[in-house]
Amino acid sequence: MAMNRLSSYFSPAGKFTELNSGISFYHFLTGLERDFEARSGELAANLEKAAQLIFCVNNLTAGITLPEQDYTRFVRHFEGFTDSLPKKKFPAAAFEFIEAADNEGLLTPSKVQYVAKGYSFIRTGHEYSGALQVLRTIAGLDYLWNRVRVQGGAYGVSVVFTRSGMMLFASYRDPNLKETLLAYEGLTEYLANFTADEREMKKYIIGTISRLDAPLTPQMKGEQAQTNYFTSLTQEDIQKERDEVLSATAGDIKALSRLAADVLKNDYICVLGSEGKIKQHRELFKNLVSVYE
Repeated sequence: MAMNRLSSYFSPAGKFTELNSGISFYHFLTGLERDFEARSGELAANLEKAAQLIFCVNNLTAGITLPEQDYTRFVRHFEGFTDSLPKKKFPAAAFEFIEAADNEGLLTPSKVQYVAKGYSFIRTGHEYSGALQVLRTIAGLDYLWNRVRVQGGAYGVSVVFTRSGMMLFASYRDPNLKETLLAYEGLTEYLANFTADEREMKKYIIGTISRLDAPLTPQMKGEQAQTNYFTSLTQEDIQKERDEVLSATAGDIKALSRLAADVLKNDYICVLGSEGKIKQHRELFKNLVSVYE
């Protein structure tokens, strides 16, 4: 939730996701429940309108995962289904997005925090490469694990690099707040001084590849194929990433200190957790939001 809310500050896709499955959507649902009698007619009308926009043959893309010998039978039934759908065409709707460092403290009765920080490395002039996935392994299992988990006492820490340009850090069940943000900022210096021999780099690369090439069920393969289709990710792109992971050197990781510095200096943060702890560090935030209205 903290990472999703954070990404909504600087990413249109992040904003869309947060509106449809994050705290904003939760607040939308609680508002509907609270005022249901007064808004039930409006809700029904909006659902009917949404159904017309969504269940339309012109907006349809289908993905199917099944044995090859069953495909012909699927097509026969699917054609009958598509024939029953409306044929009306609707114009594309623009998704309005305004970037803003809202830097929220999301208040709950919890005694722990989920501390997130990050930004888009593409917007700071950097490109995606497989070396970032090796950095994710190193940062998550070495530097941040020791600083946030071992020394800080959090239950865990997450590091995310995406092809769309997101670089995100988040702690899990963290007793700290400001100390964790300082640990994230320390990654730049850690990378600037990074050294690893061939054996250590091989360990990091094996850990990275094992995550990228994890076994998938047929359903998971189908879901991944659909994601690749909608994001225009080709097999060549996937192989390029794999090659960059396998060839990553200690020098490549050290060179990423500039990327980390450029991202972290934007100072986009979001913290979900203890109302008392967040208010104790009120100066870090632009907005305080009560999660449970």
